[in-house]
Amino acid sequence: MDHQRTVFLVGGGTGGDEEAVFTLHVEGAVCSLTCGYRDKVIRAEEEDFFEALFQIRQGLEADGLLPSATGRVPMSIPKIQ
Repeated sequence: MDHQRTVFLVGGGTGGDEEAVFTLHVEGAVCSLTCGYRDKVIRAEEEDFFEALFQIRQGLEADGLLPSATGRVPMSIPKIQ
């Protein structure tokens, strides 16, 4: 079963709020995470969602974006709404 969540993105230099849609999917031992934002899609498949999110975050950073996090610590886990 797929789960979708909207996540706010910070940065990017657009001056406005940006959102991404994260889709989570588990098939067997593979955790699949897809991030759709702007007109782009980043996909990652790993053994756990933490590693998949790490790959997604690296892709977002290439556009100067980061998922919004609930904590004040730079390495905190992003808030999925």
